Amino acid sequence: MSRLLPYQLADNTTVFGNDHFRHYLVGEYQDVMIECGVTASAKHFVSQLTDSGRHAPDKLLVMHAHFDHVCGIPELKRHFPDAEVLASPAAAKVLDNPKVVAGFFDQDDQIVGDLGHDDAKADTGQSPRPKRITVDQTVSGGERITLKGGGTLELIDAPGHSPCGLAAWFEKDRVLFVSDALGFQISDDTIFPIFFTLTSHTWRPSNDWQNIQPTSWPFPTNASGREMR
Repeated sequence: MSRLLPYQLADNTTVFGNDHFRHYLVGEYQDVMIECGVTASAKHFVSQLTDSGRHAPDKLLVMHAHFDHVCGIPELKRHFPDAEVLASPAAAKVLDNPKVVAGFFDQDDQIVGDLGHDDAKADTGQSPRPKRITVDQTVSGGERITLKGGGTLELIDAPGHSPCGLAAWFEKDRVLFVSDALGFQISDDTIFPIFFTLTSHTWRPSNDWQNIQPTSWPFPTNASGREMR
């Protein structure tokens, strides 16, 4: 179900974006951005951020290196040049490959027409198409990102959808950011599995999970981690 964006998911978590792409700001000072989207969605995020009067993020967290999660980075860096880009070592390797990055931006150009959505059709401006997407710091599962105002983001290796995938647990708000690791929500009650790699990791319901946030259409869960409808 669509909701008016941006909205406050929890005390220290704000959801931006549209029905196709979600962007999250987390922390008391909203200093970490989770999910970088595509060029058009990043431009829309900047507009939403300006209208909301919030501060620019200090860090941009890459959840995995697929075009629809990283092509917004140049546009975001154009507006927030001091923001650091964080990604897993495997994702950083992908983003350092000019051939792969060129293919990503071919898809980025295509998606504006394919989505047929006003936000996606927004003028993407003149952000230059880079040969590489620079990662300022590599991070891995088991590490924690310290947030301004207290609290941390605990990173979790989540390779089911992509070998370079990360998830992030924000204990302060009891929110688990899973990106595409659990699949893609295509309707109010349907999640489509998009697992491209074999993995021995198993996701287990947890009493600590209050919200699980995928890339699109966030859905609340009960204490067992199961969707509530």
